[in-house]
Amino acid sequence: MLRVSRGDARTRVTAFVAAICLAVFPITSLATGQEATVETSKSPQLDFFDGLRAWEYGERPLAVGVWLNAAKGGDYRSMRRLAELYQKGDVLPYDTALAYMWFRLAARFGDDTAADQASGLRSGLDEKSLPGIEQAIAEWKPVEPKPVSKQSEPKDASDLFAAWERRDIATFRASLDAGVSPDVTSRSGSPILFLAIASGADEFSQALLDKGAKPNARLKQGLYPLHVATAVGNVVAVKQLLAKSASACVRDDNKVYPLQIAKNKKNAEIVTLLKADMEARMASCITPCDEMASHPYDPDKPVDLAGTDIDNLKKVGTDAVEACKEASEDFPKSRRFAYQLARSFEASGSGRDALNWFNKAIQLGSPQAIVSAGIYYLDGKFIEKDNQKAIRLFEEAANLGNPWAMAWMGWAYENGEGVKTNLETAQRWYERAAKLGNSDAYLFLARVLSIKSRGEVDHDSALKYLLVAFASKREWIIDIFLDDVKNGVFNRKTLVALQLVLIKKGFLTGDADGKFGPKSRDALKAYEASLKQP
Repeated sequence: MLRVSRGDARTRVTAFVAAICLAVFPITSLATGQEATVETSKSPQLDFFDGLRAWEYGERPLAVGVWLNAAKGGDYRSMRRLAELYQKGDVLPYDTALAYMWFRLAARFGDDTAADQASGLRSGLDEKSLPGIEQAIAEWKPVEPKPVSKQSEPKDASDLFAAWERRDIATFRASLDAGVSPDVTSRSGSPILFLAIASGADEFSQALLDKGAKPNARLKQGLYPLHVATAVGNVVAVKQLLAKSASACVRDDNKVYPLQIAKNKKNAEIVTLLKADMEARMASCITPCDEMASHPYDPDKPVDLAGTDIDNLKKVGTDAVEACKEASEDFPKSRRFAYQLARSFEASGSGRDALNWFNKAIQLGSPQAIVSAGIYYLDGKFIEKDNQKAIRLFEEAANLGNPWAMAWMGWAYENGEGVKTNLETAQRWYERAAKLGNSDAYLFLARVLSIKSRGEVDHDSALKYLLVAFASKREWIIDIFLDDVKNGVFNRKTLVALQLVLIKKGFLTGDADGKFGPKSRDALKAYEASLKQP
């Protein structure tokens, strides 16, 4: 799959469709004899829904190409769509002969209403060309993939699909009551729930959901029922799905949410419905803003994300700002998105905007933002330096249970910033932060236990905490440790103990001398890299 900027959902969808639409399928106009070419794909997995996704994101020529390919295989939904486009002159040239042909073929392959549409067009056709048109229709045969018809469905579902084609809800329900699976799929592999939703057949979709159809079923292309319902503007189906616990947080293969489709279509009612569901599930929703700008230690971030350190965030700063602006606009009461927007501004060099959004996140109740504001006061960036104010903010966030703030409190007492140096107090703060999962705190605990000026040194505990810190796989842990070693922070006996571990595990040869030169540094990096191996 093509890789493009995460900040542009439309571009991601375009890239996906473009990647699968590579070949050229020729279509000859029955009216003019001229040949038109439309990009499409040779992949047998493409179907009506691929075209639907492309169409709803504005990639209309590509959508037509997909429908042409599907219609060539006998898909009556795609045949009807082509007929409508030829009839309107939308994307395809205005051509009543081709519209008539596709309506006739759609009727042959299962669309009960297409015959009436064809009859309405027939009177407007040139009488001299009619015999040739009728002959072309009579001789037309599908090619692989095979046509979708009730004969191609599982035998136990034949009555259900026959009822679906007739739009006979009573027989449809009876088939479900008789035990036909509500998740049965058509020849193209699409669950019938998707067909009902795309067709606006609300009674049928409700019947399927009531019988246990999966509201979060997934097509091969990554589409979920909510994507389809949103794309076709089916408000009733959106409500039906949400009532059956469909999740608005699902994303397709291009990481597109149903909400992004609804916003693109300017469907305010569906936007409201989807936002409400996403807000209720926000802890598990992963947005582009989260992927780029969540802090590794923010308790508010989605649990499945590791988070992004500031150096990596700087690489995507501008994209992150745009993604988090959108998220903050969609969910103005979210402290998580306000905080991540502040981080994005910080990474892109807009310090004052960052401080403004940190304050906004603080107003929304973000302990993480309180810590960031404290760092601003500590550094004196874009605001007057005030160590006492920084410590008050760190302590406020720590008392709210934020482990990052606890680590900063330990740092302040270790280094005498804003408070009097007290290694015992620093150790207690680091221990609290470590117990809550702050990886930095394990490193700082080892440092406090090993520090030369502390007197009695607990080397065993220092080594234990170092190994835990390295095992956290945080990229910056090794760099901080090596800087501390270079500056003579760690006691020699602690370094000897670490070298012995590296020798035992086969990463270092020679004696453990406590000097921790280039060989020891390389051995430590190799050891840390091995911990990242799956």
